[in-house]
Amino acid sequence: MTILAVVALAVVGMGSGGSSTGSGTTGRPQPTVRYPVKINSTTTVRQHPQPTVSYPIPWERPDGKR
Repeated sequence: MTILAVVALAVVGMGSGGSSTGSGTTGRPQPTVRYPVKINSTTTVRQHPQPTVSYPIPWERPDGKR
């Protein structure tokens, strides 16, 4: 149990030291893109959905039910 406590203390001690920049404050990250993103060229073709079966499915039935 003592060995576990020593290892935990060493991990906590190493995790908090040596990362200061000197001023004590950190800067805000700068965005990498500008919003809203505008797409000027639309060369994509809009595809229509394709049926997953090769035979037609009749939607209109004689009894009126679906």
